[in-house]
Order: sequence, then structure tokens, then C-alpha cells
Amino acid sequence: MADITIISMGPGGKEYLTPQAYEALKQADILIGSDKLKKILYKEFEIFVPTKILEGTKTLINENIEKKIGVLVTGDAGFYSLGKSIIKEFGNDSVRVIAGVSVVQLAFAKNTRTLARCSLSVCTRQRRFYHIRSY
Repeated sequence: MADITIISMGPGGKEYLTPQAYEALKQADILIGSDKLKKILYKEFEIFVPTKILEGTKTLINENIEKKIGVLVTGDAGFYSLGKSIIKEFGNDSVRVIAGVSVVQLAFAKNTRTLARCSLSVCTRQRRFYHIRSY
């Protein structure tokens, strides 16, 4: 069985890595991610960047199935992410997810707004709209 950790890199800056995410980076035998994430961590970690991110990531996982694998994702690990495809391909029992700083949290913080009373709209790539209100 595979040992895969989906590691959320948060909004895309090293300063947004959680301690748990940083520890997972150190524990992995192989790290797979995008060129953008490689540029953030290039001095500390070797990160494999597949040409085709989804298919290439699956191939690298299968080629290294006996190792501890870290898959780096941007943004929220479960919001709209490569993580969904990896979990579907390898199963819940083979994957754990480390959440990071949410893009939503950061957006509200940067605009000095509270999440206690908010309204949030989300549009998916399939053009489905979700509107969430909290008052």
C-alpha cells in the first residue's frame, strides 16, 4: 500500500507553511510538486516536477510506491486540488492530507474582515455556483 501525504503549501509562500506541513516535507523520501512550489523550497528540498502534473505525479508515485511520498499542492488541500485526484487513484487508506493556511482565511485577514459574519461565493470549473452565508 502506498504512503502518500498531500501537503498543502497554503497561499504559496514559505511563510504560510504550517509546522506540520514542514515536518511532512522533511519526512518524505520523495517530494512531487509544481515548478512554482519548487521555486519556493528549492534551497531546502529536492522536488520532482512532472511535465504533466496529474499524469506525471501518478507515474512518479507508482515508480516510488515503496517510499514515503509527499505531494505538494497550492491553496487549500481539499478545496480544488490535485489531492482529489490522488485520493481517487490511490484510495483513502493510502493518503493523508495536511491542511495549510486557507486562502479564504488569508483573504479575510488581508482585508481585515472577520469570518464570523461572512458571505462567500464559489464558482467551480464546471460553472457550478455555491453561495455560503454566515450571519
